[in-house]
Amino acid sequence: MLDTIGIESHQRNRLVDDGFTSMKYIIDLHSNDVDGFKKYLTNLNKTFASSTNEDLRVYFSPVDISRLVGVVYYYNHAINTFHRLPDLLLIDVDNPLYITESWIKKGMTMIV
Repeated sequence: MLDTIGIESHQRNRLVDDGFTSMKYIIDLHSNDVDGFKKYLTNLNKTFASSTNEDLRVYFSPVDISRLVGVVYYYNHAINTFHRLPDLLLIDVDNPLYITESWIKKGMTMIV
């Protein structure tokens, strides 16, 4: 998943070093506190972006942070709202309402 959204290997390694061995673990820990996950990534930047040790140096750009937070938010929203996890690859520019359309087809209503 992290490779798919463009997170580089040294960034993934930093997350693994901090104990996040899988996306499931990140989701389980931060799904109800998405802002906390964003603060965690921002603090990683403050701590390791200018490290004198090149092996420890890591920086999550605003785009990387948005993508990671978006995945956590997406999973949280999909599970808590739709009670299922649709395939991310089915959502694209041509059909951005894939989730809601399939949900409505099942006879469920949405509050907008």
